[in-house]
Amino acid sequence: MANYLLLYSGGKMPESEAEQAAVMQAWTSWFGQLGNALVDGGNPTTGQAKTIASNGTISDGSELGMASGYSVIKADSLDEAVAKARGCPVLQGGASIVVLETFNVMQEQTRRRNRLHLVLVTSTNRLQYQNGIHNIELNELYTRGRCAFQ
Repeated sequence: MANYLLLYSGGKMPESEAEQAAVMQAWTSWFGQLGNALVDGGNPTTGQAKTIASNGTISDGSELGMASGYSVIKADSLDEAVAKARGCPVLQGGASIVVLETFNVMQEQTRRRNRLHLVLVTSTNRLQYQNGIHNIELNELYTRGRCAFQ
């Protein structure tokens, strides 16, 4: 199952309190329909943007077009994500949605980095905590009151 970025563009904000309440109810209902497929409900954008070019120059605005908001959902396929996105309330306000599949490369790197390894160092008879970033003797952690075994 992959995550999909729903990138909203255009549309209008509700003007009256009654319209705002109706829109919020529509979002609550859609989020409920998505259930566990909802990863991040997202937020609208302010419309203010800057673009950073590959050479480092900065310009005002977005060269990709203006996104009015986003959400992140998970689905088994792009077609399933599109089917879920068709129920999104932004469509009622005149917005369009681009559905982009994401690749979890950063999640895999974090998982690898956080893997815990315990190694018995026989020459000193001390256990060490190693995870590719830290190499701390557990006796030192215990002394600092931060050692917990599960």
